[in-house]
Amino acid sequence: MIDNDKIPNITNENEDEYWKEFKNTQSTYIREALINKYSPLVKYAAGKISVNISSHKHIEFQDLLGFGSFGFMDTINKYNPNIGIKFETYALDKIRGIIYDELKKINYLSGFISDVAYVGDNSNDKINSEYLAEGENVKNKILDTLKKLPEKENKYLYYIIIMILH
Repeated sequence: MIDNDKIPNITNENEDEYWKEFKNTQSTYIREALINKYSPLVKYAAGKISVNISSHKHIEFQDLLGFGSFGFMDTINKYNPNIGIKFETYALDKIRGIIYDELKKINYLSGFISDVAYVGDNSNDKINSEYLAEGENVKNKILDTLKKLPEKENKYLYYIIIMILH
């Protein structure tokens, strides 16, 4: 029996039952339990992407976590437990896709081209200022997006980011 007045402990044995209940009721308690159980997927996906782009220092791991958190919330809302795919499989694919989409939006590839263009230039100050400007741009985009979210989703994303960073 599901207790709708507290955060449940979701296990592998009972997760199907909780997913179905969540889809029917949109229970905030079950949502929080799902976030607790699956939020490490964001760190995992961001870590894998971070390794692939590690030579480009202007993209910070925390930026990838922020992008991934948006994707994670979207996966919880859109996941259909009746399709026969495990949530982890569905979520990792969606989280990675959203991180890559966000990298495209901030024109990540042009940053890479800038890195290559400055290889022959001894002006480290110019490179460092570009990295700082890019990092500030990413941070501002994340903050602007957070401000546009409804209060409920904003609260959950903040909670996810805090959990991931600890």
